[in-house]
Amino acid sequence: MDSTNEKLMALLDPGERAYFDQASRRIFKVMPGLGLNNYKGRYKYIDKGDRISGWKCMHNLPWADTREQAQKDLDELARKKKWLPVIRPEGKANG
Repeated sequence: MDSTNEKLMALLDPGERAYFDQASRRIFKVMPGLGLNNYKGRYKYIDKGDRISGWKCMHNLPWADTREQAQKDLDELARKKKWLPVIRPEGKANG
């Protein structure tokens, strides 16, 4: 899990909250969209070998006007799906 944990922490900013689904090996977090006041949950595969997996929009979550609302939507879905919460500690540098 140490290798997985390192990969997860590298994808998060300090204090950022995300979720990890062990079955699909995906991380989920809220990210801004284009323009102002557009936020949505997105996901990324963390184990694709040599292939790079980019962030993809979650089609089962709506666009939100605020990061807080988008995070609330993601939190609710994560609770239902029983994904593991991941929070990068404040002030911890990448690498």
